[in-house]
Amino acid sequence: MGWRVTANASVELRSIPSVRPRLLTTQTVRVLVYIAQMILDIAAIVGGFTIAALIRHRSLQWGADMMALVTLLPVFMVISFYAGAYNYDGVGKREGVNRALTSLALAIAFNILAAFALKNDGEISRIFLFAGAALAAMLLIVVRLTMVYLINNHLKSGFIRRVLVIDDAPIAVPPGFEVIDVADYGVTPCPNDPHALHMI
Repeated sequence: MGWRVTANASVELRSIPSVRPRLLTTQTVRVLVYIAQMILDIAAIVGGFTIAALIRHRSLQWGADMMALVTLLPVFMVISFYAGAYNYDGVGKREGVNRALTSLALAIAFNILAAFALKNDGEISRIFLFAGAALAAMLLIVVRLTMVYLINNHLKSGFIRRVLVIDDAPIAVPPGFEVIDVADYGVTPCPNDPHALHMI
């Protein structure tokens, strides 16, 4: 459907009010949030397995357990990237929690299979592995849900902007959308005048 400017000479096309420029664009904010989420995920996993090491060894001298964690982190990051844990849905919605937990489970399974294939699975403490996985999962849930809350209740349009353009017609506006009524600026729909699309 095309658009045209109203032909009545008494109607002037009003300019859109100037908007105060943001310090950071939404794209920059999203990148910063994704980086922050990655750092928090790594901190949650390291924190969980560190607590497990203290429970198992009563110290931070982990030995083979440390090597298991070192190999777990990059595997987790690769899987979580492919699982979509660091995009809008993965960070801004609760389903991102499931993606992160699934990535952690797959990374741990990969590590167990790799250790079995290399015949050094006996060197890794089962208490450390299962306690660390449980604690890391709980910490992942906490940091993920906290990020979802901050995005939905504080960042809002600073994280992603949704704009709904209408033409003086009543419509139910979905939550989180900004509405622009082109009729307020002297523009009305006309299928014979596509030039107004450029103005919109």
